[in-house]
Amino acid sequence: MGRPDEGLLEAGDWQPAKSERPARSASPMLQALLQFVRPSFLSKASARPTKVRRTAYLDGLRGFAALMVYWGHHQLWAHEPQRADKILENTFGYDHQYYFVTLPGIRTFFAGGHYSVSTFFVISGYVLSAKPLSLIHADEHIGLGDNVASALFRRWIRLFLPLIVTTFLMIVSYHAFDVLPNFTPQRTFRAEIWHWYAEFKNFSFVFRGGGDPWLSYHFHSWSIPVEMKGSIIIYTATMAFSRCTHSARLWCEIGLIYYFLYIVDGGHFAMFMAGMMLSDLDLLAAADNLPRWMNRCKPYKSWIFGALFVISVLLGGCPAYSWNIQYLRDSPVWSHLAFLAPQAIFDYKWFYLFWAAVTLVASVPRIPPLKRFFESRFCQYLGRVSYAFYLFHGPIMWTLGDRLWIVVAQQQRSDIAKTVWFAELTCNAVFNPEIGIVTCEKPPLTLPIAAASTEAKCVGDLEHFQWSIGPHDARVAFGPAGPYAIFGSTSRHTCFGQWMQDFRTLVDWGRVDDADVAGGAKLWRPVDLQRLPPYGLVEKNWFPFWDFAGKMHMHWDVSPRRVFAEVANDGSVVGGDLAELTRVDDDKCMAKYLPQLAAGASESIHQATNSLSITMCKRADASCEPTVYNTFVMAIIQHKVFHDLHSVYEPYVVVFQQSAPFRLHAISSKPLWVHGRGTKGEKRPKKVPDNMPWVQTEMIYVTSMNWKQQGQRYHGYLDDVVLMGFGIEDERSGVIDVMAEDLLEGLGECDM
Repeated sequence: MGRPDEGLLEAGDWQPAKSERPARSASPMLQALLQFVRPSFLSKASARPTKVRRTAYLDGLRGFAALMVYWGHHQLWAHEPQRADKILENTFGYDHQYYFVTLPGIRTFFAGGHYSVSTFFVISGYVLSAKPLSLIHADEHIGLGDNVASALFRRWIRLFLPLIVTTFLMIVSYHAFDVLPNFTPQRTFRAEIWHWYAEFKNFSFVFRGGGDPWLSYHFHSWSIPVEMKGSIIIYTATMAFSRCTHSARLWCEIGLIYYFLYIVDGGHFAMFMAGMMLSDLDLLAAADNLPRWMNRCKPYKSWIFGALFVISVLLGGCPAYSWNIQYLRDSPVWSHLAFLAPQAIFDYKWFYLFWAAVTLVASVPRIPPLKRFFESRFCQYLGRVSYAFYLFHGPIMWTLGDRLWIVVAQQQRSDIAKTVWFAELTCNAVFNPEIGIVTCEKPPLTLPIAAASTEAKCVGDLEHFQWSIGPHDARVAFGPAGPYAIFGSTSRHTCFGQWMQDFRTLVDWGRVDDADVAGGAKLWRPVDLQRLPPYGLVEKNWFPFWDFAGKMHMHWDVSPRRVFAEVANDGSVVGGDLAELTRVDDDKCMAKYLPQLAAGASESIHQATNSLSITMCKRADASCEPTVYNTFVMAIIQHKVFHDLHSVYEPYVVVFQQSAPFRLHAISSKPLWVHGRGTKGEKRPKKVPDNMPWVQTEMIYVTSMNWKQQGQRYHGYLDDVVLMGFGIEDERSGVIDVMAEDLLEGLGECDM
């Protein structure tokens, strides 16, 4: 019996009553924004189709490999101070170091970039040859010619046009919006465009025979010219082998692989050819036309491809820290495989990565769980954006991430009466271009420098120094082996001396291996530096420099004459005053370019900064090689004049040989001028009394200089950028970046 109300409503006509008060929802603009930034694989509209393409797993594999490239670059960049490359790109147990992340398989997720790029090349060989090979199998040779002609015509545009756009945007972002670049910028936008054009045309020329393999505007794009060359090889091979029988074509493909891998240094192109061969075999398998010996292995294919996948993961962890095969021979387990590397391959890792990538691409479609993973919405999304991801992840890291520096500054003295405590503060700092200042990310911490000697020889007016505790005027600078802090404090050799300590022991730098300080001073604790006598009661502004062989010397004085010598790791002096060897020539040069000091006047010439090594040619010049003849040491000295209760400093760059006898090479013919410095009568200091006329320039004194590029230590080139730190009126500090070539402009050479 039916219900009493049955039939009163027609089927499908009933709807729930609408609320008179509409449901609250996000604004249309917010919804549109969320929809715009939401990845497509999170969208309901992008549900996985019921049937995927035969090679969809390759798209997912390519996308996941691009993610691994980014993650590898991120790990290496973020942990650069800890020398992550030496840890992550070596094997578990290398040099008796046992890190969990270097275990086989685990390391792929932290340093699998080269493994992933090799996979790119194999996939490219597979995909580029898939259509031409299908036409060959169908005996459609006219269609084959049309297909290859069209693909080859479009290939350069598809590879290089996105890179042109990416690098152009990087150039514009610097010159128009002052976004910090990862490349060495030119002075003007016009000069930048010309430099970019000149470099890019050579970089993108398929048949170029020299120069750097990467683009200075985008280091990660080195693989794009390889893709172009590999594409030409694939298109040429498909045409050349198009009339061969199936067996003959397979043998020709094997022959080319052997040629690229064992006869010439063409490991990358062997990967392309291996991808083509895998594509050919898959087409033969679809037509049930595989070689008979392969058909006999079908019952065991699960075991075979499972084993190949394991082999791929293990070989994908090949040590990649250096092309020097000795690293491989010194690595546990890998030492037993080193003999397999062919003589033809210059960088051994590409041989092992060839087998890793080929076995990976071959095994993934035969292992159902892996194939399903790479056909998932997440991996398919990564595949769609893989090339854009590959191009943009570097610039994003460089512009948003490479803005971090370690800053060290003197803490202001406290208000406690008769305080004797001094300290240095340190923090990780970033540059804020909107307000033009460098600020600490977090509140600064006290630099943990131990209290100095209590045996200081302070007498008379300087007796108060005897009770001083802590460092004064610390400077941090790189040597060839690492960073050092140089600071003043009480000394057992005089009243107030100079000390030096490895900066990595004072901050959270990460593990420092012995190899990281090879050739440098291993100063784990503060070292009380010595000098050639006579000592002054207060010694300051010493700077160390390293010769071309890496030996450390200390430069104590520049006026009234140079004094320097080699020093040992314990701070003691080795030998005599080396400046005596060039005394006559050096005195003539300084008299020619530096101001003459007036008798009885309150003025002096003294050392100001640490030293850096510079090769007098440009890094971008392929013919530029550091030698003892073109590489020098540079430092900044200052002419100080004290007048009317105010000091004025004028900085000069001095350049001298980096090898014995360390003769002066050149001095600035006129003092440097820091942009923004107040000219005569401008920016009157608060400490100058109102009744005193103000006709002096602003007091700016240079304190330090280091290379701006993260990871760069002591040595640089003319087209590298220097960060120069300075103080302003003893009230605040500043920093300016300047091209080394500009810093050295106007040098006056010394007469030899």
